[in-house]
Amino acid sequence: DYFWQHAEPGLAALTSKAVKKLMDHGAEVTEVPLPRGWEHVHGWHRTIMAYDCAREHAARFEMSPQHYLPQITSLIREGLAISPVEYAAAVEAQQHFQQQLFTTYPDIDALVMPST
Repeated sequence: DYFWQHAEPGLAALTSKAVKKLMDHGAEVTEVPLPRGWEHVHGWHRTIMAYDCAREHAARFEMSPQHYLPQITSLIREGLAISPVEYAAAVEAQQHFQQQLFTTYPDIDALVMPST
């Protein structure tokens, strides 16, 4: 429900079409609830993405910040403010949650949902 509620309508429609296409080609589709804690996944992903982006671009950004678009500039600055401890905690939480998915749904090959 989380992803369907937060997805843009066009993307939700495209995802539905993709699911139908999978079904048309023989995939068995079952709706399942997301495990508890799913609402934290975006925060962990954002922390990891910002931290990694900042570390990759820090030297070039420091020398030439004007070469970066405003959204990337904001992401780099956000990532530079994240401590290694915060980053490690987000990575660990994400890995734990991924393992929880495998344990919760051992017979499911894929989870299909719109990105948000």
